[in-house]
Amino acid sequence: TSEGKRVLRERMRAWTHAVSGTSRLMELTLTFEAQGAPLTIEGSRERGKSYGGLCIRFAPRTETKITTSEGAVKDQDLVKHAWAEMEAKYAGKKAALRVDGDPRNPGHPSDWCLREYGFVGASYPGHPAATLEPGKPLTLRYRVMVEDRG
Repeated sequence: TSEGKRVLRERMRAWTHAVSGTSRLMELTLTFEAQGAPLTIEGSRERGKSYGGLCIRFAPRTETKITTSEGAVKDQDLVKHAWAEMEAKYAGKKAALRVDGDPRNPGHPSDWCLREYGFVGASYPGHPAATLEPGKPLTLRYRVMVEDRG
């Protein structure tokens, strides 16, 4: 809300599929709609920040490895990838989480904020800003795979 008025309606739908082998798939749909008047959204202008969109933080772990559709990476900010994955050991057992952006998402492939300290974020909108119009919802879709890797 802004000055007591609702300016944005946000909805999230999550479909969690049954375990298949050692993994589980979740499908997420995020929908945003301006209420009453156009609303402009934009990522942080601070260098090294782009914490908007779908963001996932990780529990304490060791042996962290980040891989994207373009290969292994270290920390990155606002670099386009079709998907990103974080693999690590949690209490001595290896597991991974991969996020795939849907090709129908605006600006696909997404810009990403990737941090070895335990953060994977499909940044939206980043830069430039995006303006949401009343009656014209913005929908972002993601597939999230969690996998036990021993």
